[in-house]
Amino acid sequence: MRVLRFVVLVIICGIAASVIPAVAQTSDSTATPYPTYTPYPTYTAYPTYTPYPTYTPLASFTPTLTITPTPNSVGTQTRQAILATQGAAVQARTAQAAARQTASAFTAQYANIDYRDFRDDPNSCKDQKIRIRGQVTTVIDTTQVQLYFANTTNSFYIVLNHAVQDIAVKDLLTIYGVCSGFKIVRDGNGVSLAIPFLSDAYIEKGGTILFE
Repeated sequence: MRVLRFVVLVIICGIAASVIPAVAQTSDSTATPYPTYTPYPTYTAYPTYTPYPTYTPLASFTPTLTITPTPNSVGTQTRQAILATQGAAVQARTAQAAARQTASAFTAQYANIDYRDFRDDPNSCKDQKIRIRGQVTTVIDTTQVQLYFANTTNSFYIVLNHAVQDIAVKDLLTIYGVCSGFKIVRDGNGVSLAIPFLSDAYIEKGGTILFE
């Protein structure tokens, strides 16, 4: 029994002696070295934060429209037209006033007589300036006209101072002329008649004396 234990012990020691060098050798051949130390990267600090300036919007620019009138602008032309119209109106009133004064001075020269005196005896007022109302019955030409005394059928005759175109039958006129006695005329049947006669006559038609 003791021998057996001894033999087992020897065997165990022999096995141990053969295993330990092998383990040592294996340990040396399979050793894994630690990795090379890689240092952390150098720390780079972030740049200092500089805030942007506060944005202040510029005020909106609204241009002022300047109106420069031109010499021939519509307003100027309108004022000129108004002034011209006013000037023409003043001139017209002045001309009318002068015409009235002229007409007043003119008519003052002619006596306003009873037409019957002139009808019955035109020689009684011969060479006098008189005015008579009459209605046209015959326009002989632009200077010779035969009329009825107003509201009658008694005729008289006039010779105008100048030619007048604007005379028509049935026109009611005021005649300013020189009493010149009788005028011999022929009626429609060729019979000669002596009728009162005004020479160098002017007519007034529609309130206007026709001087030309």
